[in-house]
Amino acid sequence: MSHHLGGVAAAHRLACHVYVSEGRRWHAIERLLRAAKSLTQPPGLILASTFPDVDYNRTCFTFVATAPTFTEHLADAVAGVATVAADIVDMREQHAAHPRLGVLDHVSVHPLAEEATMDAAANAARAVAERLGNGSPHLPYYLYGAASASGDVRLSAIRRSLGYFAGETSGNWQGTGAGGTAKNAIPDTLAPDGGPATVHDAHGIVCVGATPWVTHVNVPLVVSDASVNDDDLLPRARSIARAIAERHGGLPGVEAMALPKRTPPFPPNLGDADLESLRSSVEQALAAHSSDGAVQVVEVACNVRTPDVTSPEMVVETVLARARACGLKAHNVGAYTTQATKEELLSM
Repeated sequence: MSHHLGGVAAAHRLACHVYVSEGRRWHAIERLLRAAKSLTQPPGLILASTFPDVDYNRTCFTFVATAPTFTEHLADAVAGVATVAADIVDMREQHAAHPRLGVLDHVSVHPLAEEATMDAAANAARAVAERLGNGSPHLPYYLYGAASASGDVRLSAIRRSLGYFAGETSGNWQGTGAGGTAKNAIPDTLAPDGGPATVHDAHGIVCVGATPWVTHVNVPLVVSDASVNDDDLLPRARSIARAIAERHGGLPGVEAMALPKRTPPFPPNLGDADLESLRSSVEQALAAHSSDGAVQVVEVACNVRTPDVTSPEMVVETVLARARACGLKAHNVGAYTTQATKEELLSM
């Protein structure tokens, strides 16, 4: 049975997405999920959705909390999930198609309505970061968005400075090897905002921030042209991602990258996750991921920071148009989002 925020004004709700670098081993996902559920405080703090991804080897847990009453409880819940993640995930052995910087790659906090202020989201994000850095699992952390000292640090800028996007080329964790620094070493030019000054090789670092709502749209493309081999497909997809990104003159508010994809997506599990249903979905995806006959698919993963300006539909249409323009005989097999929608969270 799902928990609901009964009697709580929707206007004062915050959403918190917690991205853990584990999405393949069911026993690990189940342990993380049980920890996340045990740390909620209904009706003021609930686990709203769970989304594991086998290819990307990561799971997104979404909490919904009332502000400011449950800010401390939210920090407790995120720290509890992070502690379990640090116990069961070793970044020296973790492999994935998606780049990442640590066992807890990323935590984002968002107001769900105008009355839930950005200040409340920023305060909640800072409280989470301080718990992660000064308590268990003791991670160096970087703050972005409204939670940062200047209030406008971009997550993508931090990631780029830390070598995050190098991870998508090899499928292995790249640590913080940007700018000629040693792998897993923090660059002298970008000290963390808090937590330890050095990185534990097994745990990595975490980025924590507060921003307006961000829509995550992934567009898988199945390529039926036998003349396009694997070595050529991903570079073409990266050219599509580059073309649609705002940074390179593309769609307003869009950040994008291209990643290999072997498994079909399944929707986020809303509310109290049905363990058997979720386990079945993960096992089916894992079987597809391991299959030698996997279809030739690439995925353009997009963060839409201004969904009111650039709709998800516009993103999908533009990706498909760019695919045709660069000579890919590709078709859309179903764009999807990686978390519950804002409307779904507000209706809980």
